[in-house]
Amino acid sequence: MLKILIVDDSEIDRLLMEGLLKRSIGFDVYWAENGLQALERLEEWNVDLVVTDLQMPVMDGLELVQRVRQAYPQLPVILTTGVGSEKIASEALNQGAAGYVPKDQLNALLVPTVRNALNTLGNHRNYNHLLDRANVAQFSFVLDNDRLHFAPLVDFCDKIMRGMVRLDRIERLRISLAIEHALHNALYRGNLEIDGKHPIHLDERKTAEEIDFLIQDRLNSLPYKDRKILVGVRLKKNSIAIRIRDQGPGFDPTKAGKWSQSDSRGLILMKSFMDEVVYSDHGNEVFLRRSWKTHSSRGKDGRIVDSGSRTKPSRLLGKLNCDQTGNVVAMTVDKFMLGRRNSCHLVIPFQSVAENHCLLIFDQGSWYAKNMSDLKQGTRINGEPVDYNRIESGDLLSIGAYDYQIEY
Repeated sequence: MLKILIVDDSEIDRLLMEGLLKRSIGFDVYWAENGLQALERLEEWNVDLVVTDLQMPVMDGLELVQRVRQAYPQLPVILTTGVGSEKIASEALNQGAAGYVPKDQLNALLVPTVRNALNTLGNHRNYNHLLDRANVAQFSFVLDNDRLHFAPLVDFCDKIMRGMVRLDRIERLRISLAIEHALHNALYRGNLEIDGKHPIHLDERKTAEEIDFLIQDRLNSLPYKDRKILVGVRLKKNSIAIRIRDQGPGFDPTKAGKWSQSDSRGLILMKSFMDEVVYSDHGNEVFLRRSWKTHSSRGKDGRIVDSGSRTKPSRLLGKLNCDQTGNVVAMTVDKFMLGRRNSCHLVIPFQSVAENHCLLIFDQGSWYAKNMSDLKQGTRINGEPVDYNRIESGDLLSIGAYDYQIEY
């Protein structure tokens, strides 16, 4: 029987999650009170998935995600988060978590989230011998408004990735979940025009209980029933690109993904798992892209150095010139993290950083800075606090006591 480790300092929450999982799925469930104890349990037991709270004493969920990713790269971790912790959850997703569930939605989302993660990891066939010799795989689909098409398509993409590239199964899982969320958005929010006040769950039975009548009515009515979902996938040795277009009227993409929106969970996951998530002007097409290297390491100055990669060298997207040290740091990835943790691309001395990080995102030729700290003064551009702001070449980016002039 499959085993799940629950990590939470609250006995009430542990019992709640244990009851949900045992009643609905029938797994063997183990528990730990904090991240440090969880690592000890993982040395003793061979578990299949970890469900962890984000805020715990001794070692929190964010550090646990990082440690599990380093020691057990094939083991998926699902986060549970309290109110107002979506920013930290997003950082944990970027560090390697396979998904997250808000604590006030445990009853609705915990079981389907665990089930989807495990289903995506399972039932694989071995195409590696043939696909390892492929350089490019490109295909397109025209799907009816039927969610039963989604799982085979996602599974097909995963099988192609598994054979062509050297990604571990957690990375493949994250990409697969991003595709699945984009497909569900295309069907329900796009073609069927079901607005955000109606929750749509990946678990079909939960969704059917709540809004089955509305879904079935639109599946059998014009203009909804004749609409299609167009999917294009291009996979290379160092990247995957997916374009998903529905035939609905679209929406305003500038309003998508705000932290305050209750319907933004899927988009948060997509943006955390992929390097690029771009909507068309009309909002009825989304482009997802993810790239990787086979091997990489960081030099003492924070530069990312390719060592034996099968892919072409990364293009130079910009430089960070440190006023205090005179070091010049090359930026060669679209998502560049600065902060005090060893997992950051540029590690800043502990005493100069107030706990969290700054994320730099390269989008359509420009760099943008996103403050990943709860502190308003955590990140500044030319002295002004940052939320999510564009950086002009020559601007001064400040984190703690360190100043970096960006050049691109």
